[in-house]
Amino acid sequence: MRKKYIIFTLVLALFFGGSSFALAQEEKNTPDPEIEQLLIQLQELYEQIRALNEQIQQLRQQQRTLQQEMFQLTRQLQEGMRGEDVEVLQQLLATDPEIYPEGLVTGYFGPLTKIAVRRFQKMAGIDQAGRVGPQTMVRINQILNEGVGPQSHIPPGLLKAPGINRLLSGAHPHYPFSFDDEFVTPTEDEVFEEDEEE
Repeated sequence: MRKKYIIFTLVLALFFGGSSFALAQEEKNTPDPEIEQLLIQLQELYEQIRALNEQIQQLRQQQRTLQQEMFQLTRQLQEGMRGEDVEVLQQLLATDPEIYPEGLVTGYFGPLTKIAVRRFQKMAGIDQAGRVGPQTMVRINQILNEGVGPQSHIPPGLLKAPGINRLLSGAHPHYPFSFDDEFVTPTEDEVFEEDEEE
């Protein structure tokens, strides 16, 4: 008897529960005008956010371009010249006290800057003319491209950085040797000798 009672109760629950579930589904499918309006507003906000993100990306790219242009020499420089590019040159030279111990950033290419340019040219293996000609300008712009990056200033000690020193010496920036070095393949005996020593 108890089993029949439980089965009867389950049948009633399914019958009445199922019909109330169907009514609830109908109510859920009926669109609420307030919810529809909120969904439309959410979609509009999403589109605005997407457009703003695109603008932010464009502005970041413009900023990177301006920073790169700001730290590039675009003309040859020599004693007696003035300008922001001379300041950039002096800022770079001043990052190594052995090259430009005075470290003066005045925007005027005077005798101290000329001496510092000669020291830089010697370190870079360029003819020591004391003026920024085409070769020196290319080397300086390479260093500025490698070293300045997004921080929008010339970091202290840039000319002493190991990667920059390799760049100046003509070696590949990722390898501690020059590609002009002759590559010699070790013999099998030499390889085994090295293994035994370790």
